Amino acid sequence: MSIDSPQRDDAFSLWADALLSDPLTSLSSILDGRGSRGAQHLAAPDDFLADLLARRPLKDRRTALTAVIDGALAEWLDDRAHWSPSRVRELGRRAYVGQFCDALAVAARLPLTKTPECLVENAGWLDDLFRDLRQPDDADPVRQFNLVLAHHQSDGRLKSRWFEACEEAARAHLHWRNDLGAGMIGLRKIPAKGEPKPERLPVRGLVRFADASARLRTDSTELRAAFQRHALVLTELYPRHDSHWKHVWTHAFHGVQDAVREEWLAEALPGRKRRSTTGMDFGR
Repeated sequence: MSIDSPQRDDAFSLWADALLSDPLTSLSSILDGRGSRGAQHLAAPDDFLADLLARRPLKDRRTALTAVIDGALAEWLDDRAHWSPSRVRELGRRAYVGQFCDALAVAARLPLTKTPECLVENAGWLDDLFRDLRQPDDADPVRQFNLVLAHHQSDGRLKSRWFEACEEAARAHLHWRNDLGAGMIGLRKIPAKGEPKPERLPVRGLVRFADASARLRTDSTELRAAFQRHALVLTELYPRHDSHWKHVWTHAFHGVQDAVREEWLAEALPGRKRRSTTGMDFGR
């Protein structure tokens, strides 16, 4: 069956009509898992909404749909962030965190403007909220929030945030991999705007991670493996000659204590990285 056949598009068309007529109620239903979505009933909210906006039969309404989703999502997030503890308990903490993460995934994935702007404006207290909501084995709202900011940043204002995330990851806390991954994505996603060597920012992030690990005495096989995997990804994202990478890494480690530079630098050099056989999964 064609991807744009009438049968496949029935659910999308119905939800498009609903979103345009009552954006907040309809978006809330999608995030709450209420209402029929046909063959898409198991799709995550961000997958469903991304597919809806991509439908060719809805092309003429795509701009309007994006705008109403944007406005409704900003309102939904603001409302949920101000829920009382009793209301959170009524829904259930796990469900509350899960729906928040789903909403943030939508914000990170869709071409929105109002929602990311609102999140940036309120980043200070939202950081505190999302850190408090972090739990073992649950979805991570801090990671999802960082992905929204990373994918929608228009300049370098958040650079210090991404460096801090890399340094925080060196504490080797429960969610350190998420923090390191978000920091690296954030540094890579800073608009280059003519920067001839954009790879230097994520390299500096990894060096800060290594240096902080040495200072905090959290150095371990796991942290070094993560460092090497991220370094390997950079060589794939920014194809450069080995001699260039050696210069970039050596320059980035300048000023770092000798023992750290000598040990961690070896993990980053091109020849060493190509021998790495560890898998990679760094998110979107």
